[in-house]
Amino acid sequence: MGGLAREVAEARRPVPTEVRPALGRLGGHAVGAARALRVVLVGGDGTGLGDAVSLVGSAEREVRAWADGREGPRAAGFAVELALLAAVYGRFAATAARIGHRAKGSTPVTACGPERRATSLTPIEA
Repeated sequence: MGGLAREVAEARRPVPTEVRPALGRLGGHAVGAARALRVVLVGGDGTGLGDAVSLVGSAEREVRAWADGREGPRAAGFAVELALLAAVYGRFAATAARIGHRAKGSTPVTACGPERRATSLTPIEA
């Protein structure tokens, strides 16, 4: 996700002012989903994961609605790029939710001693 954020920051065209708040929320909520997943992986209940995923979906829909209103070849092309970016963040959050759901009830990551870092989520090397 960091590489993707760097590409957006280095884009040749500036991100339009009217969509910046939605993109900021989208990124912030995706970070929230990642943090909530971490809570699950270390043994917490991850109650905030579903909320973070819902908020990402809401921000993604907001960016797509903005993109649908763009006209002209240059504006439409950039709008498609931003809509695809929003979709990537949405998929990231959905994947975090799937991992969190599968990880609930697993051995927490911090439960393993330093000599054995593997958990029930990762295979143990022979």
